Amino acid sequence: MKNRGGKENWYALLIAIENKKTVTESLENMGIETDKTIMKKANRKSMESKAKIPLSDIEKIKDMRIRGMSGKQIGKVYGCSDVAVYNFIKHYVNRG
Repeated sequence: MKNRGGKENWYALLIAIENKKTVTESLENMGIETDKTIMKKANRKSMESKAKIPLSDIEKIKDMRIRGMSGKQIGKVYGCSDVAVYNFIKHYVNRG
């Protein structure tokens, strides 16, 4: 459901105050998309299309890091830079 600025905003404000959260977090918890959640989805799709590391390899990357492999070494395995590996880890591995 997209936020159209009706009563939902007031409910979200009340929930935010009661639970010490932001209004955006409250709206998201209510299942209402905000500009922030729409941008997150767009950025995720963009990152997935650019990524050389398949999302299905999250566990594999975790194991490589646990075994002490550097971002540069992992990048060689996947044919990408160490920066791409660190960004992948930051966005996917550390969140799961």
